[in-house]
Amino acid sequence: MDQRRDEIRKRNNFYSPYKRSKNNETNRIQNFRNFVKLDVSNALIYIHPFSSYNKPWPEMGRPMEIGVLPSEKRLLEIEKNENKKLDFEKTGGIKFLALPKICENLSFDLKIGLEKFVHHIPHQNGIDQLLRWILSNKEKVTQKNKTKPLKLDFVCWRGLLTTMSVSAYDKFKDWKFSIILYRGTYYLCEIETDSQREQRINPDQKTKSFTYWGHKFETYITSDFPGDDGSGPDEVPDPDNNFSTIVSNSIGNHKLMYGAEVDCCFKDTHKELRDYCEIKSSRGDSIRDLNFERNQKFLKWWLQSYLVGIELIKVGLRNDDGIISKIIDCKVDDLLAPNRWWKENICLNLMNEILDSIKKFCTEENHVYIASREMNANLIRISKPKRNSEEFEKNYFLRDWFKDSLQSNNNMNTNEPQNDKNLNKNNITKQKDQNKSQEKKLQNQSVNLKKNLPNRSNMKKNKIQEQQGQTIPQIIENETIEKINMTSEPTNLMQKKVKDKVKKKRKPKKSKETIIQAAQQKGQKNKQEHGQAGQTIFFLF
Repeated sequence: MDQRRDEIRKRNNFYSPYKRSKNNETNRIQNFRNFVKLDVSNALIYIHPFSSYNKPWPEMGRPMEIGVLPSEKRLLEIEKNENKKLDFEKTGGIKFLALPKICENLSFDLKIGLEKFVHHIPHQNGIDQLLRWILSNKEKVTQKNKTKPLKLDFVCWRGLLTTMSVSAYDKFKDWKFSIILYRGTYYLCEIETDSQREQRINPDQKTKSFTYWGHKFETYITSDFPGDDGSGPDEVPDPDNNFSTIVSNSIGNHKLMYGAEVDCCFKDTHKELRDYCEIKSSRGDSIRDLNFERNQKFLKWWLQSYLVGIELIKVGLRNDDGIISKIIDCKVDDLLAPNRWWKENICLNLMNEILDSIKKFCTEENHVYIASREMNANLIRISKPKRNSEEFEKNYFLRDWFKDSLQSNNNMNTNEPQNDKNLNKNNITKQKDQNKSQEKKLQNQSVNLKKNLPNRSNMKKNKIQEQQGQTIPQIIENETIEKINMTSEPTNLMQKKVKDKVKKKRKPKKSKETIIQAAQQKGQKNKQEHGQAGQTIFFLF
């Protein structure tokens, strides 16, 4: 029996955890690659083993609210209500928390209006609201870059980020979304799978009641304006009539912008993301009945709140018949129970790995890529359908009005119209021409100055020629005057003083001709006096 059992283990690649060595396990994890590119059209992202994602958190930024996005139905309601239109515009269409004075011994029936409830119908172009917001708030998300006009790496909804992050633990949910790279930014849009469509069209009573109970509880404790009472049991909730916030955040090296539906604000005035509040319902009588350690539902609660920066959750405790008996406060940090079986760092590292893989594989501009995960699958597949194929056309979601506006507003980064740009170009060319002409003038002036300046060799020749007819003291006198002129410019009085000093110091010597004439005159005198004929000739050497 033992031999047979060992053979089955080897054949099924089964290794007992007690016989497994730690060194082999660590080597296997280090050599394991999460992302594998099969060919040009297919790539894989492995979800398991968890140990490859069980590492410190990736670098996470702080979520910042850059705008709000009320639903279209909400905007229509605002326009109809003329009396409170200004108040709606001030609040932006957000709901406010309206708790009862006593949050215990309640009897909020969540089943009222269930037969009138219409389930949320996801549409292919659910990202259109985000695209419209980008075009109307260009100054918040654009940058001066021709190839990448948006300072964003990814644009999507928060729900898409949570589904891909929870994939490490949620084995029984399949999902699919399409990816389009356009001008340096990746746009992600969720696609409804076959199983999701079937569940929406033919839902079972349990799932339908659970989804309705969550929306119905919001109507009991929210109001349109701060200080008002809740809507009460008569209102039927509409899942499409929601308020969303636009958040900018970063994970790893990726800059994200995503929209997130928000339930309400628990303060009278909204200033920052922590003023928002999530509303949830769960089965139990007290907070101890909420099984934070083992229930996977609380992992989704934590991810939804963490990505938006929400710190408080209002939880309605109900029974199996859908009756809320108590409302309690639950801090988001309390969901991270010390003995929980799920780890948030695995989910965040998985999300970072998926975004990294999208950047590695999806490199063709304005092309559709599809990322999908099947039920109970250990991997995520990214495929590239052929251009102009049926799958390509079906899943292409970027609108022409968005692309045209983004392309034309590549000039908008400078916030100038096209005519102004042409004028600026002409002015720049004129300035360049003027600078060139000035440079040429300066060059000509320098050439003329060089021509007018005498050469040193010519100056020496002129000096020699001038000195040939001068005596030595005259030459010395002229040289001293020139040196004085080189250092400074003396006045006429200074020149006279210098000349007088030179004359006193050195008397001029007689020339040869004057000496000969003097000798001849002396000889003539001697002849006359003595009568002797004689001639004296002096030679100077």
